[in-house]
Amino acid sequence: MRNYIFFVLVFLTNYVSGQNKIADKLEQLVKNPQLENATLTFFAIDLDSKDTLAKWNHKTSQASASNAKLFSTYTALELLGPNYQAKTRLYLDGTISIDSIFTGDLWVRGGGDVSLGSKYFTSDGMELEFLNQWADTLIKLGIKEIKGSIIADGSEFGYDGAPDGWAWSDHGNTYGAPPSGICFYDNIMNYYFKTGAAGSTCTLTKTFPELPGLTFHNYIKASGNSVDNAYLYGGPYSYDRFGKGLLPAYQSSFQVKSAMPDPEFQFAIVFKNYLTKRGIKVNSAKSVRKEDLKSPNYTNLKLAYTHLGTPLLEIIKKTNMHSVNFFAEGLVNLIAYEKTGHGSTDNGLQQMESFWAKKINAKGLFIKDGSGLSRNNAMSPSHYVEMLNYIYKSKYYTTFLSSLPVAGTSGTLSSVCSGQMGQGKIKAKSGTLTRVKAYSGFVNSQNGKNIAFSISIHNFTCAKHEIVPLMEPVLNALAGY
Repeated sequence: MRNYIFFVLVFLTNYVSGQNKIADKLEQLVKNPQLENATLTFFAIDLDSKDTLAKWNHKTSQASASNAKLFSTYTALELLGPNYQAKTRLYLDGTISIDSIFTGDLWVRGGGDVSLGSKYFTSDGMELEFLNQWADTLIKLGIKEIKGSIIADGSEFGYDGAPDGWAWSDHGNTYGAPPSGICFYDNIMNYYFKTGAAGSTCTLTKTFPELPGLTFHNYIKASGNSVDNAYLYGGPYSYDRFGKGLLPAYQSSFQVKSAMPDPEFQFAIVFKNYLTKRGIKVNSAKSVRKEDLKSPNYTNLKLAYTHLGTPLLEIIKKTNMHSVNFFAEGLVNLIAYEKTGHGSTDNGLQQMESFWAKKINAKGLFIKDGSGLSRNNAMSPSHYVEMLNYIYKSKYYTTFLSSLPVAGTSGTLSSVCSGQMGQGKIKAKSGTLTRVKAYSGFVNSQNGKNIAFSISIHNFTCAKHEIVPLMEPVLNALAGY
């Protein structure tokens, strides 16, 4: 009996001590002079006992950057399933003559497949190899010439462009590539520049994919510095693009990446050119949006080929591990497409809000995009911890956990708590915007405790690279609990 009482006393002492350590580290963070003008929010619970370990402004909603991907990726996982594959389909609207001429149009019906030609699922330089199979299919059908058009149709997902709340500086950047019904090549466009002496204006020599009618407003100068410091801007479906900044001098072909202005039309051009190289003549390339065309009744057309995208779970893993905004937004669209038949961002967000309203206290929860890039998002640590608690009890917990970066080990957390108590014990999503840093996720502590936590700091005055070391003592305290 004496030994039992001793064990209980030791356990309670360690339990209280662990909680106190978390609270102490949190208090030190709150009192840090670099956060004098900041808003800090925090919440952590023991997932098994439901005990609160520490909290601070835990019901205050604010943008938490890429932490928002936890909402979009898990909702997609539960509503669509880990094996879901988006479809891109080829339809023939016409006839094939005995001399191998197809008279009519080849329709490409987009299914919102973000993995199509993505660098995340292919080796470098092989992103468009899937078009070989598409061309082979047409050749096997006996087609050597298309007397009509390739028409790209992503209209079932609408043409809303970027979600609400994205800053102008995000539009056109690679991390700001918006979703679309026909996606390919990560909806990224490569610009190639020839640079001269320092101070001279750089020359745009070509782009890939092509975009006929592109107007490039060029303010990019050459610099003696070897660093790429050029930025490209422009809104969705706008053929006006703006370049500013600096590129290294005396480069024959320097590549800068940007978001595609018009993925639907640009895909039609790429596909037409690819078929031409394979010996299939094509009259023209068009898109539904650009030509203001009406989609056909696809049930009346011949389905020539169905391309299946990468399974959903693999996309979710890339989304969370590497914080891919484009994938997260695409998942929102796919949710909408499968649940309503129209894959718009607004429809997807409505589906997400409806899903979580039945599972957590959603008061004060404002989800405006799937990636967290929107400054109009507002989530509290309480929202995140309740969501994580739901995931913890769900059948997809282990599956979803495998998608999250591990502290000191992988993804966007590879340098967080490296060589410290938190290494290997924290699996979470990071979030970063200008003057915003956040983490939300799970902790399996050194004593086997399962913890859900969320922390977010807004408007800190230190440099971006200095904020994480300030947060690490709190994360390590959770891991040591």
